[in-house]
Amino acid sequence: MAIFVPTYNQVDAVNTCDLFFKHVFCLFGLPQDIVSDRGVTFTSKFTQAILNSLEVKQKLSTAFHPQTDGQTERVNSVLEQYLRCYVNYQQSNWSDYLPIAQFAYDNFKHSSTDTTPFYAVYGYHPRLSVVLPCSNKVHTPAELRITHLHKLHENMKFIIGQAQEKHQEFYNRKVVQGPKLNVGDKVWLSSRNLKSQRPTPKLDYKRLGPFKIIAKVGSRSYRLELPITMRIHPVFHVNLLKPYQVDKIPNRQPQPAPPVIVDDHQEYEVEDIIDSRIRRNQVQYLVHWKGYTTMDRTWEPSKNVTHCQDLLKKFHVKHPDRPRLPTSLNGARL
Repeated sequence: MAIFVPTYNQVDAVNTCDLFFKHVFCLFGLPQDIVSDRGVTFTSKFTQAILNSLEVKQKLSTAFHPQTDGQTERVNSVLEQYLRCYVNYQQSNWSDYLPIAQFAYDNFKHSSTDTTPFYAVYGYHPRLSVVLPCSNKVHTPAELRITHLHKLHENMKFIIGQAQEKHQEFYNRKVVQGPKLNVGDKVWLSSRNLKSQRPTPKLDYKRLGPFKIIAKVGSRSYRLELPITMRIHPVFHVNLLKPYQVDKIPNRQPQPAPPVIVDDHQEYEVEDIIDSRIRRNQVQYLVHWKGYTTMDRTWEPSKNVTHCQDLLKKFHVKHPDRPRLPTSLNGARL
């Protein structure tokens, strides 16, 4: 059963929890689990603490694969389609149509259950028929309002049916079986959901990696061994992965790993620390970037390499006379 609640794009975790208690809990009580995407609203410590205290299990969707929460995505798609038919040019009255849209959706028979959500929850169908007395008198505002709502409900039922048929047809055309993968295999990761600084995505690298599969998650997702600089959730749906095959052309240089934009920051993977020096009273390190040549090495301030403590320690053990920070960020010597 769907519940449509108007809110804002920037709603935070606290307000989201308030909306849940006002519009869901008061009608149905606590659910056993909640399936959602990985937006900050649902992954925040506040939300997790609330759900843990209420013993509600949280199920987060796979990164860049909204089909994990497919039911919600389909409902959103249907809702958008018929709101599009009724909103004004300024799109300022969409919230006015949410109640009748919710009623129409919940009173529409679904193919998966062969009944309506309303009947599945309450065990009866809501009263719909409104018969106005036939007369030649001028209709009152109340009668006109009832007629308008009745026509609106019938139109929305028709739109819902069309939207569901189109969504099912489109999904059946697009869905394909992914490759057969095993733990330990190396795979390419599709880059279509990752931003880069290159001018056009049409000419950008289409895949990243190869990365090693370290675990299978569920029936269609895999956990990858990603570099620490890629601060993204490491579980991906099989449709985003492609088996890696060893290059049969000898001595051919692999494509350099492109930068990944995460949290609006450009991230590369450090392969080795080559040297260190003092510039303007600050320690700098000569960094060799993974997938790049010696010509691409750059001098970086120490704050840019805090994520590779193991490489820093290895470098200073091997070259104890080179400039170094007196302490690391956690107080231990490098």
